Amino acid sequence: MQAIDAATVHRLCAGQVIVDLATSVKELLENSLDAQATHVEVKLKDSGLTSITITDNGHGIDTSSFSTLCRKHWTSKISRFEDLEHVSTFGFRGEALSSLCSVAQVTITTATRDSAPMGTELEYNMSGELTKQTQVARERGTTVRLTQLFAKWPVRHQDLKKNIRREYLRLVSLVEQYAIISDNVRVSLINQTRTGTVTHVRTVVQSDRLTRLLSVIGASLRPHMARIQHESTQDGDVKIDG
Repeated sequence: MQAIDAATVHRLCAGQVIVDLATSVKELLENSLDAQATHVEVKLKDSGLTSITITDNGHGIDTSSFSTLCRKHWTSKISRFEDLEHVSTFGFRGEALSSLCSVAQVTITTATRDSAPMGTELEYNMSGELTKQTQVARERGTTVRLTQLFAKWPVRHQDLKKNIRREYLRLVSLVEQYAIISDNVRVSLINQTRTGTVTHVRTVVQSDRLTRLLSVIGASLRPHMARIQHESTQDGDVKIDG
């Protein structure tokens, strides 16, 4: 027996976090929502085989975090285990960006309120190390671009290409779910292919969740829906409204 080197361990662990097209987008979409974005655009080229780009207008990334942004288990959301009792964000483990660096080429462009209209384009290697930093024009927010998803994982890459339609439909379903629950966020999903550009999800900010739901799943389902409201204090304060 022999110990596995650190680089191999990192890649093996990353393969358990980012397992398919949908989870790669899920992690980035949740980061955008955690950044208090009010507009999130998911744009794919060739259903994600060529590139995946997620752009938001959130608070952006501070320059002090650039070098550690894609390091494993570096996070701004918790500092100790006890913080999990009060965590209010989707992500907190500090694994998503690090894992994405292991399975794809990662480029991040970001600007904060103080730095806009100038931002910074950041490039990271597969170990999550910052390799290039360039000043660019950018409004407040963050754009993460992934290319060559699973290119270094031949079997998984071939499986993605073979089942890309199924994987893309799974992704559409995922984005629809986040679009429905994110009342104060405009969410869009765009796929650019050789035959044209198709928008599969596009929502507007709605105070009425029913209207938002119907804009995603289709108004034709309205007659088959029922309103549910329930409150209980038996196991703590529980409220269901949907």
